[in-house]
Formats: sequence, C-alpha cells, structure tokens
Amino acid sequence: MTQDLWDRILMLLAVMIMADGRVRDEEIDAFARGIEILQTNFEPGETMPTAAYRAWYDLNEARARDLSLAEPFDAAIMPYLSDLSDLDNRQLLLDQLGAIADADMHRDKHESDLLTLAAAFWGLVRTTAAA
Repeated sequence: MTQDLWDRILMLLAVMIMADGRVRDEEIDAFARGIEILQTNFEPGETMPTAAYRAWYDLNEARARDLSLAEPFDAAIMPYLSDLSDLDNRQLLLDQLGAIADADMHRDKHESDLLTLAAAFWGLVRTTAAA
C-alpha cells in the first residue's frame, strides 16, 4: 500500500477524533489500536511503532481539525472516501472509525454523520454505537 493511501486512512481516523469537537485520550488510544488492526489486515508483516502513530497525529492534528470543520463537510471529506474506494476491506476501516467514535462512550452527531457518509459512499453497513 502506498504512503499516500496510508495518509488518507490516517486522516480519516484523525478527523473522527476531531468530529465531536474535543480530543480525548480514549480516542487517541482507539486511533492507535485501529491503525494496528488495519496494518495487520492491509500489510501483514509490516509494523509501525505506536510512537510513529502519535507523531503522525501530532504533525497532522491542525490539518485534521481544519478538515473536520470544513463547510460543507461532505464535499471536503469526499476525496478521502473516493481515494479509499478500492481498498479490499473498507468495512474494517469503517469499523475502526466507529471504534474511535465510541471510545469516549458517546457517539456525537458529527461522528454519526461521518460514519453514515462513509458507509453510504462505500456501499457498506454502518457500524452501530457501543452499548
């Protein structure tokens, strides 16, 4: 997988962290776990240390915040969804987005909107909120 595709994946995950307007440690932890799960699935045998995930997030936090606040949001996020349309396991990516949304035990409307948009665009089943 190319670095550009990974950047797109990481940006979607980071936007989910920002979607509810607050960044919580639980969401950052879910971001790191999600990356590990995705990497295991998309590139078995490849590993990136957790510190590298956090460094990527720190370097791209402002860009993710800007994207999460873009108006109209669906138009801003669409290129990311489009670029990832050919991934073999988009459902797994959607599930990781849901895990970040649920990490703080509350799924905000903006988080739900992003999940709904991604699921509809990719023709997938949207994840449900954690109990």
